[in-house]
Amino acid sequence: MEERAREYLSETVEPILRLVLQKMAVDRPHSPHRYIVEQLQQQKRIEARAQARDAPVEGREEDVREERDSLVDEDDVDLHALLLPHGYLTMDRGKFGVHYNADLFKGWVRQTSPACAAAAVAGAWNGLLPDAKGRRHELALGQADVVQVYQSMIEEQIVGLTARLERLLGGPLDALIAGVVEQFTIQGKTLGGKGEVGVKRSEMIKAVRYVVDGRPQDDSAMQSIAEYFQGVDMDAEKNVKEDDREDEAGDFGDVDDTGSEVDYSKELKTLFHKMGALEKISRSNPSTADFGNWAILQAVARLSAARELPKGIGISASIIAGKKLKGRGQLEIVVSYKDTEEIKSQQWSKLRELFTQENAVLLFHLRNHYALVYALREWAGKGPGDLLTRQILTSRRGQRPSTW
Repeated sequence: MEERAREYLSETVEPILRLVLQKMAVDRPHSPHRYIVEQLQQQKRIEARAQARDAPVEGREEDVREERDSLVDEDDVDLHALLLPHGYLTMDRGKFGVHYNADLFKGWVRQTSPACAAAAVAGAWNGLLPDAKGRRHELALGQADVVQVYQSMIEEQIVGLTARLERLLGGPLDALIAGVVEQFTIQGKTLGGKGEVGVKRSEMIKAVRYVVDGRPQDDSAMQSIAEYFQGVDMDAEKNVKEDDREDEAGDFGDVDDTGSEVDYSKELKTLFHKMGALEKISRSNPSTADFGNWAILQAVARLSAARELPKGIGISASIIAGKKLKGRGQLEIVVSYKDTEEIKSQQWSKLRELFTQENAVLLFHLRNHYALVYALREWAGKGPGDLLTRQILTSRRGQRPSTW
């Protein structure tokens, strides 16, 4: 046999057959021939799904693979391949355990844009609906349904904050807002833009000051803002670390309606930031980049109140795990960089308990992404020194269950 043929067999064919034969030794099928054919076909389907999942979406110049799911059918799931290490059980592990939520496999929905906080909530909602119908239930949600709720929430916040500021400043903000937006338009930027076409919070106040300096004499709101800036140390404000993250309630702080201690710089930044968030969530390709834990909690509450759920059923959301933060409340699992192995084992046991609770699903807040927790698994080797492995099944891009 020539060298190239031997290389092909050893590098391409043997690894595939080795997996099939190992599975056959465990399953011991009555028809080995048919079993081999079926396993090879299964491997082909897995490769096809992987190629479809990783393929870029046509029709857009930018690479959107990290922003949306592929068009592969949501029901196209091979549980054995997905849940078991290497797709099959082996005898080289002393102990192995797996828990999975079948209702979430039936309920998750495709993420069609950078709107993970909407798609993940929809999937969680569908997984909690009765009769195990998931996304086929008459009360099932899609990404667009939750996006619509987020739009209403942020619109209400903008209206409320604008009205409050107008009351404190003694006049309408229409001219100021229009002037600030115009300034950024001239620069080729938008409040909801990203990167070079986006607007930093520090730039918002610069634009406000520019518009206020050229204000009409009869604009009482801008006159009040100008008087406020006269007493502000702008050099000191530049040294304040910029933080775009909202707290758990989605509120940037209370405002004294008497106007005695109002931080107008902060309040105006918040207003324009929320206008940018509305711009992002209202696009044809909506983004939930500005919608965090606070938004998910509020959206679930609104959906539960607005939807006519079956009698005795209510859907709510709460934060159960994370770092101990001011105002966050009691957590089921508190994590820290200082946690010992013993504490981590206790945390895993609690997570497993919460995951296996009846009528409950878990959402995972990864870095810049929300996704469902579809399964948990753990195993240990046979030797006394072998490490214990613990994993959760989620998704690092889109919502399709794919990543341990």
